[in-house]
Amino acid sequence: MGIRKLLSRAGVAAAMVFALAGCAAAPPEKSESGDHSTSAVPEPRETSRGVIGSWSFAPLQTAVWYENGPLYLFDGETTSLLLLDPFSCGGKLHAGIISLTGADTELKYNRGICCGLFTDCSENYGISCGAVGGPRENYGLVSEIIGGAGWNYGVLCGPATWAYWNNHGVQIGVVNASGGGGLQICGLNIADRFWLGACNWTDDRAVAVGVFNLGRRVKLQIGLLNYDRDAPIPLLPGVNFCP
Repeated sequence: MGIRKLLSRAGVAAAMVFALAGCAAAPPEKSESGDHSTSAVPEPRETSRGVIGSWSFAPLQTAVWYENGPLYLFDGETTSLLLLDPFSCGGKLHAGIISLTGADTELKYNRGICCGLFTDCSENYGISCGAVGGPRENYGLVSEIIGGAGWNYGVLCGPATWAYWNNHGVQIGVVNASGGGGLQICGLNIADRFWLGACNWTDDRAVAVGVFNLGRRVKLQIGLLNYDRDAPIPLLPGVNFCP
C-alpha cells in the first residue's frame, strides 16, 4: 500500500507537466449544495484505526503500530492539536492544527499548519508547506516547491504552482499554470482575470500585462509584443485587445 501511494505522489510532478501544456482535465461538476464531489471522485473517509475512539478533539495523534496498516491513538473524526505521522503507511486522518505528515498520509482538513515531504489533504484552511503536493480545495496558503490545488480560493506560491481545475484566488511563482486556461512565466495571476508576468499565455477573457503576451480572446494585452489570434489585428506591439 505504501509503495503504491508513494508512486502516486510521484505522479504529481507529471501532472504538473500536463498542466503546463494546457492539458488539465475539466473539473468535476459542482452540485447545488456546493459539494464538489462526484461519484468518480470519492471523498476521503475517516478510516484510521485507533486505540481510543469517539473523541472529537485530541491533544496528540500519532501512529503506534503498522501491522496491516497504521494503528493510531485516536480513530475516526478526531481533530488533533498535534498530529505526528512522518512515517505513514496508508493512514487516512480527519484534521490537524499542527500536522507533520509523511509521503502517505491523507489528511481531510488542515486547520492550521501542515508540513511534509508530500502534502495531501482535501481542504486547506491554514498553511500547507512541503516539497510536492497540495489540497483539493485551498482556502488558505499553499507554499510548495511544486504545489497547487484543484480549486484555489486562497494563495498558491512557490517556484511552480498550478490550479488544475480553477483559480479563484492568487498564484505567485516562477511558473504558474491554471486549468482555467493559461500558463505564466515569472508572475502573478489573480483569479484568472489579471495576469502580470514576464510571459503570459491565456485563452480566457483576462487582462495580461507582461513583456510577451499570447492568447485567444484576451480582453486586454499590454506588453512589448502582444499576439491574440482572435483580435482584429492579431500581432501588435504595446497594446492589443479583443472586443
